[in-house]
Amino acid sequence: MSTNKEVKLTCIARGSRPPATITWWKGSQQISPSGVRVTTEGDTTTSSLLFTPSVEDNGKHVSCKAENLRIPDSEIQKGLSLEVHYSPVCQPAQKFVYGILKPESVQIQCHLDADPKEVKFFWRFNSSTKVTDQIIHSVESALKSIASHNIESDEGFGTLLCWGENEIGTQKDPCVFNIIPAEAPLPVENCTVFNRTEDMILVECLEGFNGGMDQTFIMEVYSEESTTLYAKVSSQVPIFLVNGLTQGTVFMLFIYAVNRKGRSSVIQLSTSTIRQAAKLTRERSGTFVFNPVLTVFVSTTVALISVIFILIVVVKIRKRAMLKAPQQRKSSRDNSHRSEAPCRNPWKMLMMVQILYQPKP
Repeated sequence: MSTNKEVKLTCIARGSRPPATITWWKGSQQISPSGVRVTTEGDTTTSSLLFTPSVEDNGKHVSCKAENLRIPDSEIQKGLSLEVHYSPVCQPAQKFVYGILKPESVQIQCHLDADPKEVKFFWRFNSSTKVTDQIIHSVESALKSIASHNIESDEGFGTLLCWGENEIGTQKDPCVFNIIPAEAPLPVENCTVFNRTEDMILVECLEGFNGGMDQTFIMEVYSEESTTLYAKVSSQVPIFLVNGLTQGTVFMLFIYAVNRKGRSSVIQLSTSTIRQAAKLTRERSGTFVFNPVLTVFVSTTVALISVIFILIVVVKIRKRAMLKAPQQRKSSRDNSHRSEAPCRNPWKMLMMVQILYQPKP
């Protein structure tokens, strides 16, 4: 199958009286019957599904389910796994913005996804002053190409387009890489103290724009009273874990991001470690006084509750037995007059289910 090309799937169920009901499924989701055509002839039901596969359908399981609605647990299901071929598309998880300090040369990586994987790559540079397809690039693997781009003046800033072509077709939407002047990173956002103990603090933030360059996140921990630097932690993601702090102490946290262009503004938080809880001990002296009246009252209450519970159980058992006796007599009479219905034999239903694939011209 190829993307955006309609195919016809046909399901045939034979041997059911009355004719079987057929439904179509993609995985565990039922397919809308709007594109389904059903015909019946004798004990044969034929259901045809017009289906246009997408890239996301590759590897999915499509099946038809036939069942006689008059017979419980009579369903039979047959299906097939979709193998969908598609023209190249841009992989989402890659770097699309490059901040450059001129003069500088940058390597732009383009990652595609396609089936078949034999892809021919194309590159184009576009700016306010020029458009060119003369881009030096190499193919590192079947779905990866790297282009070299030199920035010597402001004319070197713009967009690089990358796209591919295979036997299914040419990529519809190219990958777009923005080449911009490098900037200092923006500050982190929504910083929260997620956990703290007697000697540990865990802080998580959301990163801001990196200025088009790789950035590092830093958190400095100071004592609020003495402004002493307790710790300085750096991380590639804005998550910070600091151990070995003094218990019951208030700290000031200063968080910022840095890249080769500069440093972001600082985000400031205040938090504290937890003070160790004091052990609570309390001694009690005196003599326990036995109260016979209280003992008799408690014993009587427990005995009364037990008697009531037993009575309820006995009443329910007798009532259930009285209701069950007439039903058993009626069931015996019904069984003596019942004859075998013509469509209760499961072997006379759904003797065969077929699913056929037919590409549309």
